[in-house]
Amino acid sequence: MKLLATLIWSLLTMVLGESFVMAKNTTTWPAGAFLVRWGGDVQYGSKEVYFDGKSKFYLAIGDTEGEEDRVGVGVFELDLRNSDLAEMKSAGAVFCEKTVLDGKIDPSQPQVTFQAACLEEGRTVEKYGSLKFIPNDLMDKLFSAVTKFQNQAWKDGVKLIKLDYSVEKIERKNSAFVVSVRFVNSGRRVIRFKTPDQWLDDGVGSRLGVGSRTRIVNGKPERMADAWAFDLSGKSFINRDEFRDGIVTLNQGESKILRFEANPNYKALRGEYEFTGIAFMNIKCEGEWWGGTRVDFNPIKTRITIDRDYPSTPKEREEWEARHRDALSSWPVKPGEAFPEDGLYRAVRVGTGSRSLQVQPFKAGDIATTDDMRLLAGSASGEYLNGRMQWVWEASSPQRGSQPFTFVEGTEQFCKPGAVCPRSGRWVVRSMTHDWKYNHDLTQIVTVQQGKSMPAIQSDPRHGEWEWIGV
Repeated sequence: MKLLATLIWSLLTMVLGESFVMAKNTTTWPAGAFLVRWGGDVQYGSKEVYFDGKSKFYLAIGDTEGEEDRVGVGVFELDLRNSDLAEMKSAGAVFCEKTVLDGKIDPSQPQVTFQAACLEEGRTVEKYGSLKFIPNDLMDKLFSAVTKFQNQAWKDGVKLIKLDYSVEKIERKNSAFVVSVRFVNSGRRVIRFKTPDQWLDDGVGSRLGVGSRTRIVNGKPERMADAWAFDLSGKSFINRDEFRDGIVTLNQGESKILRFEANPNYKALRGEYEFTGIAFMNIKCEGEWWGGTRVDFNPIKTRITIDRDYPSTPKEREEWEARHRDALSSWPVKPGEAFPEDGLYRAVRVGTGSRSLQVQPFKAGDIATTDDMRLLAGSASGEYLNGRMQWVWEASSPQRGSQPFTFVEGTEQFCKPGAVCPRSGRWVVRSMTHDWKYNHDLTQIVTVQQGKSMPAIQSDPRHGEWEWIGV
């Protein structure tokens, strides 16, 4: 057991900053034993296989991110017999061929390596190196067996370690959502990890997220342009007091639910969705032979029904617009380019960066003009911006309501005096002239919160109205 413990430690333990770890006392390995490792660093988990030279084959997989047919991470043991055992021993003999370079590591791929025990002149010696330097015909023989048995180990092997998670429930709570995530240990070893509210401070990009682009329509999956997505790392951890030491401990066969308060990252429609996600995290497992490692993996897919669109209230829309405006602030639409999405956009003078006072609606696919424009300057001094303009997204454009001549609450761009303010921000008076154009009274610019009454207009109470010009 000490030999196996030493080997699996080198196979699975990844210390931050460490690359390839040469096993100690490798001459004591049984002839024919080998390990192969792909990837693994401070952010991503590794994929490794080990054959003990006798009958045991191990798959250690700490990276399933992006895979379609695998979820979770773990270590699996497979007992090989008869023809399967002969096939694996034959594959392991590849490393002992004289054409396989010994001791040479490819600096461009320092973690795509092998380590093997070969019988030479009556004694067992170690060989190690990069997979890159194994001849193609031998590589084909090796990976034909490795691929076959790692798939079999994943499907039918003993789960020494297995960690999964899934979305348990998504509920509305006031102006936010409560997302419940269940972590499951279906292996034989105890698993521990820090609560996700601590992950953002670990310096290696740990994060937890769930989301879906797949809506279930009439029982069939349908790909959606708008996605539900929740970033849970660092968010309000509702049941934090259940983990007073900041550690989640999962015993064999145990599961625990973690609940977070969060808002969606994007706009999305209500309905039934197939949720997935991603976790980048550090875990520790019981026993000396897996002291800790980096993992990244997909969750078990689950179907969740959400009963309202997001955003669906003026407050939700304001919060979403603030995040979206910040995300798009460094990506202006340049002259001649297509607008990527519907919205109210603010003009920015090419070359000077000066901004316009007003915002204008554009639809996805509209082309930004290459002509010179003349627009009121954002300083509200009465001066104008002249020249070519690029455009930055400011807010949602007006959306037609279900009834004629109505708009979805919180998307209006214009408002009558005395009416309820539809969206928070700055407003300027505009009045229609005799030639069906508009004048703007720059002496009447006010800031009004959504839900309050719009002020009266003194300069032109009959024809004047308020125009929203941004937050």
